[in-house]
Amino acid sequence: MKRMSGKRTLAESIEAMAAATGAPAAFVDRVRAMFVEKGISLEADAAPFEIALGDAFARQAAVHDNLELARRQLGTLRERMGELESGLRRHATELNRLRDHLRSAKKPASSTRLVPGEHDRFLVPGPDGLH
Repeated sequence: MKRMSGKRTLAESIEAMAAATGAPAAFVDRVRAMFVEKGISLEADAAPFEIALGDAFARQAAVHDNLELARRQLGTLRERMGELESGLRRHATELNRLRDHLRSAKKPASSTRLVPGEHDRFLVPGPDGLH
């Protein structure tokens, strides 16, 4: 209810700011309760409280926006972690397959040996020595 003098009441100011910022009902109820607990009537002139109310509702809106952004980013992170997990599983499967293949492959004959060096090469015995 507006007073006859045209000044806005606390209740009206709270409702207007809640509507402007999309504040949740629980927050609006807490704001109202804070005034009532302090013994300030919701029918009191809102002018002395306008700046503080505006700041409170603006901060609440910013927190809400940041929370929504964090939720979206968390969803994106979960999706990307799932993609990473899937890729790592594929790589692990491929590495296991390669390991199994290498284990089952024939080993070089004992007469061949690897000569370490800049140009590693296999030497095999021949009629005139190692080749």
